[in-house]
Amino acid sequence: MELLEQLYEQYHSHPTTLVSNTRAAYYQLLHWLYQYHFRKKGTDTMHNESYLLDKVTGTSTLTELHNFTKHYFQNYFDNFQDSTDNQLANRIIDIIRENYSNSELGIQFICDLVHLSASHVSGLFKNVTGETINQYIQNIRIDHAKFLLSTTDLKIQDVGKKCGYLDSNYFTKLFRKKTGSLPSEYREVHST
Repeated sequence: MELLEQLYEQYHSHPTTLVSNTRAAYYQLLHWLYQYHFRKKGTDTMHNESYLLDKVTGTSTLTELHNFTKHYFQNYFDNFQDSTDNQLANRIIDIIRENYSNSELGIQFICDLVHLSASHVSGLFKNVTGETINQYIQNIRIDHAKFLLSTTDLKIQDVGKKCGYLDSNYFTKLFRKKTGSLPSEYREVHST
């Protein structure tokens, strides 16, 4: 975006530059982004080339041309960032689902696998999913515990261990907090 601002300042400080040359320079930038997106995604979800040409030729001032171009680039980068954040959140969800039985599973465990800081991973995950990583881990573990309690005869402490909880007292307290019943009560009502 800084280069775009420099381009604007350059054209703004030289008002004698031909309007056609200015429009051509801005169109080249837009066309480059469009082509890059098309090669990367294989679709023209960013409008099409005739749309861009119409917008560029339809502007009546340098400021209008610059603002359209700036917004077009900003929308692209915002969408790109959203896509990247969603991919990382999905990667974190996969890590949790694959490792929920590991008692070491937590934010640092995940950060070590994705090679990012805890604050970045935590903030991104919360923004995308609406839950903290710890809440998500607990929900996955409790859901699996419910499944084991209703389909197996495993001891309560073994269910807890299979769900990543080595301390059976903590598992029981958390299970009750999340479900409103003790694991044994849940088993009684839901076993098949």
